[in-house]
Amino acid sequence: MTLTVQQPPNARSRIIAALPPFPAVAVKLLKVISNDDCALPQLSQLVRSDACFSAEILRLANSPVLAMRFQVVSVLHAVSVLGIDRLRSLVITIAMRDMLRGAKTNDLLKQSWRHNFACALACEWMGEACGMDRSVSYTAGLLHELGRLAMVGAFGNRYLWIHEKAVREGHDLEALERSALGIDQFESGAILAEEWNLPPALAAAVSHRRPALDAPFGVAHLVAAGCDISNRLGFPIAGPAAEWDPGDCPTFR
Repeated sequence: MTLTVQQPPNARSRIIAALPPFPAVAVKLLKVISNDDCALPQLSQLVRSDACFSAEILRLANSPVLAMRFQVVSVLHAVSVLGIDRLRSLVITIAMRDMLRGAKTNDLLKQSWRHNFACALACEWMGEACGMDRSVSYTAGLLHELGRLAMVGAFGNRYLWIHEKAVREGHDLEALERSALGIDQFESGAILAEEWNLPPALAAAVSHRRPALDAPFGVAHLVAAGCDISNRLGFPIAGPAAEWDPGDCPTFR
């Protein structure tokens, strides 16, 4: 198989944009939640407009984790029990799961999802320690490989071959993506963020490359650290997990 560009960039962009849309209710909820003066009745009304979100939120509110003394039977009560942080994290997790549900299952897709989820949990923990919003940190970690997931869904076996070649032969994956497809995972993420009208903070998480070490600390650095930790804890995108050695991790130097 040779690396040849078979389609113009604008056609490839349309392929990426044609993937299953990010649920409209999720985008609306994230926008409302991002406002400091958001009201619980407004949130519950949006949640009730989608049966899937309603069921998931009620299920979580009644889970043993929260150990409620009485059963939560209304969406408004569930929203008040969960709080804004948990609600935001739940919204983005459900939306990502539903978006990928229709994609053809393969090992890379499974590994990417596990890696993203592990990164999200690491970012949530580190974000709190760094004085950053826990929910934003979690969501940024969950979305940071969105562009790659989109390319797996859009290009199928061709992207799997590119990824395997990069891992097997030690090539730079993003360079190989651009050579073969005319677009890389970060550009793919930026396209999806624009198509789905994601809030700016989340759009930045899916379209920014690894930041320079001397740049001001922000979400991008947090995600880079979470990504490294995810890899070293046994959730790499491909291949075996790297041995844990903070001295070998440029994020922590």
